[in-house]
Amino acid sequence: MVVGEPIHWAECAAKAAQSKKASEVVIINVKPTLVILDYFIVATADNALQFNAVIEAVEDALRENCGLKPIGREGVNSVSWVLLDYGDIVVHVFNPTTRDFYRLETLYNDAEQIKYDN
Repeated sequence: MVVGEPIHWAECAAKAAQSKKASEVVIINVKPTLVILDYFIVATADNALQFNAVIEAVEDALRENCGLKPIGREGVNSVSWVLLDYGDIVVHVFNPTTRDFYRLETLYNDAEQIKYDN
């Protein structure tokens, strides 16, 4: 059973990423711009171990607290960019270089952004 609203899911994912020391965790409200989803959660992980820990923590938290399972997982064997698609929210975990290259925050500069500081 799915529990809560998309903002609750986004906050749950952000807190889970932060719990594994992901840096620069931010929630971006893309609902006004993209009709297919509500929020991006963006986080940075520095190495393969941290990537795996962040992904596992996000998936566990969303499953246990919100009743959600990803409908898509991309780049799971990568340490540059992993995407977890939950329909209304999408979680992006980047390494620092890839995050700098894509700069999702600047693409959605006008969107509301909630930053989670470590």
